[in-house]
Amino acid sequence: MFFQRLQRYGQKLMGGSQKIIEGVLDYLVWLQTPNESFNGIPVCPFIKGDFETDNIKFSVYSKRDKKSLIEHITEYVDSGKRSGLIVQFDPIRTTRRRYQKFVNTLLKENGFGDYKIILIDPNEEWEIAGIETRKMAPCVLINISEKKEFGKASKQLKESKYYDSFLMEDFKKLKIKKHKRVLNENSQ
Repeated sequence: MFFQRLQRYGQKLMGGSQKIIEGVLDYLVWLQTPNESFNGIPVCPFIKGDFETDNIKFSVYSKRDKKSLIEHITEYVDSGKRSGLIVQFDPIRTTRRRYQKFVNTLLKENGFGDYKIILIDPNEEWEIAGIETRKMAPCVLINISEKKEFGKASKQLKESKYYDSFLMEDFKKLKIKKHKRVLNENSQ
């Protein structure tokens, strides 16, 4: 169902549905592939488990669609799945940070304060550990989950070797305080 909708929107909005479908799938595969810049851990090590257990609610959104973004979010919440991925065909007309803040505010205003999104904009200059982690995305992607799920994921990553080759600027960009512990260990 998701891939049929993706194909239909791809044909209608972008002229090449197969390219969009392949791009989303390639990006998801790439995100779950071990990466040496992250000490052999995938850029996003949590996708694989959710993908294999059918715990991702996929949807396709365009401002030209009859269904609003909040309706897509409501469908995700009602699905009971651990995470959601909304493929947004429309480019954003502001910065990624502002649009992400807008959508997170929209969540709160509509009674979904326990959820948050991470926005992936392939047009944003974004590099972590020397890797442009968003450039491969074929369009804007909205990843949504409960805040507590993002918190658990963050804790698991901090307890792993994921951040070991990060530079100080990477920690600052991600607003992660683990760098203080790393710096203290290295200075002793």
